[in-house]
Amino acid sequence: MCRRVARLLDRHPSTISREIRRNLHVKSYHARIAQAHANGRRSRSRKVDQFSAQEWSIVYRRLEEDWSPEQISLTLREESPLAISHETIYRHIWKDKRAGGSLFWSTAQ
Repeated sequence: MCRRVARLLDRHPSTISREIRRNLHVKSYHARIAQAHANGRRSRSRKVDQFSAQEWSIVYRRLEEDWSPEQISLTLREESPLAISHETIYRHIWKDKRAGGSLFWSTAQ
């Protein structure tokens, strides 16, 4: 059964079996319940901040100096054990903007 569904959805059979096993509800699979569980897991997984305020302050200083998130990410990897991707920096900037902050002005050209 998993192989047939996997073929139809162009996915690996293990992906389908893992999805079913993870979201089984009273011995059957219900897509809406599975989606609600997945949404819950996703929202809970992002609650713990990966980086401290001190680490973000390093990023903020470089943004104020007109460094791009890509430049910041690359130099931090070379200079220190702090490994923060440019995507994470961009997400942080846009989160700050939605909260009314002004970090995005540092990256605006």
